[in-house]
Amino acid sequence: MGARKSGWKPIELGGLKMTSLQDRQSKVSVADFAHPAAHQSSFRQFMDSLPSILAAEDLRKTTHAICEAVRNEKTVILGMGAHPIKVGLNPIIIYAIERGLLSGIAMNGAGIIHDVEIALAGKTSEDVAAHLGSGEFGMARETAEFIHRAVFKAYSERTEGLGKAVGEALLLE
Repeated sequence: MGARKSGWKPIELGGLKMTSLQDRQSKVSVADFAHPAAHQSSFRQFMDSLPSILAAEDLRKTTHAICEAVRNEKTVILGMGAHPIKVGLNPIIIYAIERGLLSGIAMNGAGIIHDVEIALAGKTSEDVAAHLGSGEFGMARETAEFIHRAVFKAYSERTEGLGKAVGEALLLE
């Protein structure tokens, strides 16, 4: 082993206490598990088959809130990072927008990058580990130039926002 870096201290284990798995409070038990929905079930039956715990309960509450908002003609904005785009959920998101389930989307810059790459080349999501060390990560020329041109045009013409500028540029592509 190499020399210990100065300022580092060994972890203090004195406060740890063993407990019994049988006596410990737990958030999840087998009784909470999902029950698989029958083949060709409805979406409601699928949702009802999910457990009422943790992220599954969050999904259930979110779905209910969206349904209520749509029923009451309220605005529903999907706030998201880039992962839904890079894992191929665009058709589902577009479907939700076209059917009035979503009023709009708010996303980060990485979302625009993936969206532009899919629109321009039909592919996205590079191997970070393979490209980071070489300085090539995030450096696709076409992506950068396209977004830059859209932003410059929007700025020059004083049009609305980055998303609209890039979206309109993609429609003209």
